[in-house]
Amino acid sequence: YAERLPIGKVDVIKNCKPSVVHNFYRKWYHPKRMAIIAVGDFDDFAGGPRKVVEMLTKLFDVEAPHSYTESVPVPFPSHPNPRLSVFQDREATNASVCVDCKRPRQPVVTEGDYRRTILEHLFHESLSNRLYKIAVSPEAPFFSASTSLSFPTSIMESFALGISVQEGQELEALEAALMEVERVKSFGFTEEELKRTKANLLSDLEADSLEREQFESEGFCNEFVEHFCRKEPAMGVGYEVELCRSILPGIKKEEVAAVVKHYNWSSNCTIKITRPKSSWIKKLFGRSASGPGDINEEDIQEVIDRVEQARSGLSAWEQSDILTFSDILKPLPPSGSVKDKKHFKGTDITEMTLSNGLRVCYKKTKFFDDEVQFKAFAFGGLSELTVEQLLSCRMSTTIASEIGAFGIPPAELVDMIAGMRVSVSMEVATYSRALAGECSPSDLEAACQMVHLLFTCSIQPEPQKIDMLMRMLREQVRNQSRSPQAVFAQRVAAVNTCGNEFFVPMKESDIDRIDPSQACSFFRHCFSDPANFTLVVCGNVEDVKLMSLIEKYLASIPKADLSELSPLPRLPSVREELKAISVKFPEKRKEEHIYMTMVDPLCCTQMTFPLVIEASDNELRQTMLLSHALQLLESRLVEKLRFEMGAIYNVSAGADFQTAHPSLQKALHGTVAVSFTCRPQDIRRLSRMVISEIVSLQEKGPTAQEIETRKEIALREYETSSKYNSWWVDRIVTSYSSRNYKGDVGASLEELERERKFVLETLDGATMQEIFRVYCPDPQRHTLVTLRPSLAALLLSSLRLHLKEKSWPYPLVVGAGTVAVGGLLLMAGMRMWKWCKRAG
Repeated sequence: YAERLPIGKVDVIKNCKPSVVHNFYRKWYHPKRMAIIAVGDFDDFAGGPRKVVEMLTKLFDVEAPHSYTESVPVPFPSHPNPRLSVFQDREATNASVCVDCKRPRQPVVTEGDYRRTILEHLFHESLSNRLYKIAVSPEAPFFSASTSLSFPTSIMESFALGISVQEGQELEALEAALMEVERVKSFGFTEEELKRTKANLLSDLEADSLEREQFESEGFCNEFVEHFCRKEPAMGVGYEVELCRSILPGIKKEEVAAVVKHYNWSSNCTIKITRPKSSWIKKLFGRSASGPGDINEEDIQEVIDRVEQARSGLSAWEQSDILTFSDILKPLPPSGSVKDKKHFKGTDITEMTLSNGLRVCYKKTKFFDDEVQFKAFAFGGLSELTVEQLLSCRMSTTIASEIGAFGIPPAELVDMIAGMRVSVSMEVATYSRALAGECSPSDLEAACQMVHLLFTCSIQPEPQKIDMLMRMLREQVRNQSRSPQAVFAQRVAAVNTCGNEFFVPMKESDIDRIDPSQACSFFRHCFSDPANFTLVVCGNVEDVKLMSLIEKYLASIPKADLSELSPLPRLPSVREELKAISVKFPEKRKEEHIYMTMVDPLCCTQMTFPLVIEASDNELRQTMLLSHALQLLESRLVEKLRFEMGAIYNVSAGADFQTAHPSLQKALHGTVAVSFTCRPQDIRRLSRMVISEIVSLQEKGPTAQEIETRKEIALREYETSSKYNSWWVDRIVTSYSSRNYKGDVGASLEELERERKFVLETLDGATMQEIFRVYCPDPQRHTLVTLRPSLAALLLSSLRLHLKEKSWPYPLVVGAGTVAVGGLLLMAGMRMWKWCKRAG
């Protein structure tokens, strides 16, 4: 792991003899090392569970073909002194610090062992909460930090402390985090801290208890796998819940604080600092003179020494008062009312219009006993802004969340919702704004209170918090060019939109132009009028309770007074009034190649084709058919390119309508993207194969077997997905916001279901053939963007490989490296000469 990925060496893979594989199999693949775990609804199986056991016994109860080999015991890798390292990662997008205090893997066999795991869980959550509060405080020493128990190997576990930090501030961040650990050693935790972490654990246990009959089979299966492989307890949900309930009341704060003893900065401790690595060109021409200075192992040791010396001067953690939502909502506006109510029997959905104009739609389900999902949306988003406003307003949700989107600082909010299962998030997209979340039925009131606060609170930028956020953003933007995947995604968007300014990524120079006040005003603007929103709720809700909460907290939301905010464009509430962004796909085939230095050289390719679905009453059916067609294309490409040719790692095909015009009267413009990863030398051949398969589907269509397989997969996906509340929320929201919505969500959902059934029942090769002909008429008109390893990366990777595997003579390696570097300098010089010549 330290030197290379463990998948294997190229020379071994190419030249391995069959006898080696056979001997490995005979030595380690023995029935004593194997287990068969079967989980499912066996009561519906002919013969029941007993028949399943008999069948498995008959199939696998065979004599071992070879003798059993005992595993060689591996000792715990103990070391008396800390191991410290500073590592530079060429693809890292931020600096980080990792502290690992290792110990032998602890067994969990008795109830006492299980109690120890509860103590450690409470410790890590309590300390992580402290670190979170420090991270969101003004002038925080790090961006984020948390602690946990990790299991890197079967013989070892680690008390891990992870820190994300601004480059150049690693030592300060490390010192601040270690100081908090030392504070716990000296003063422990407060009663309030332990109370909140216990409440969170109990909340999770209650959810597990309520939904124990609704767990996925895969979860039970994984539990037994862990039990067999690592001796983890498989006690069952019911027993574990009761055991934990009996243990928690007796746990004292002193016991939880005592867990901190495992954080020992001397023996069995490793501290690693990872920094982004700049190329020599950036160091030569970039900001190296003012950049962060070098650090080494001695610097880390000095931090440890300072922390241990400062322990005696630490003071106890100061606990602030904890408010409730009811405290903040005083005085609560008078309750509103329900003006109109409809029930759609066909879909078992109830729709209400409240006195303030907010539309609420809910569906009662029993998919999960302890879950309620919800989402609210409104038309009007970023497309209404000018280019100058877009830069700041695009940051509105980020800035609001950092300050406190509900009028509550994040550090206080985390205490207020302790013991609750509730979350609410916000999003502002191109043509819409939305809030979404989930909660336990018992915490539905808190969710409604948070929605009320979102629409009524006032958000003002705080200089210290904004400064911290801008530093985080600057670090992220500055380092995003080091991430090959980020650069690749940005170039794909730029090529496919002809450089549309709406999709231009933020530059470091843009950060100084962000106006936090304008961002906060836009956020307030987006969530100011409840009459523009439709709220969809799905889950285990009671009618009477839901109605009471809706009238008390949602119907009472007033329309905000925006007169004191900075002037911003009006956000239309009607689809036809939305301002469309003008995006053009290249008229001719366009190709672009990105060369980057990579840790593990990998080539990514995306082929993008223009797509147009004309506006008509048949539009919904056509989009469904297109979805099936692209799934067929993806399956065929997987079969051909991966399994037959062995030339790719993965491939995907799908449609994107992000840039489509919002008007119902306009055609639906989008793109079809085919993405795959492969070797650089295979790009041309594989891109031609993609075109060839599309042409084949146009001329011959898919086979009957392909059609039947697609039908079976689609039916299974529908049966599985439709048993989730999140699926129903998205489906109802889609029905409201879709182009086929005519004012009746019941009719819209019924039409959606009719079309789904009709498309699946009538799906055949001729229909798919026509879809490919209509929606991909000219496969040669496409964009091809590739991400490739630079020549330097390929040469260095090859040299490293041969140096390790072939043991080349050192002078030969140095000579080859010198030639490679000389060639790169020559190429750079020629490009510079050409550029200077063009520039005159």
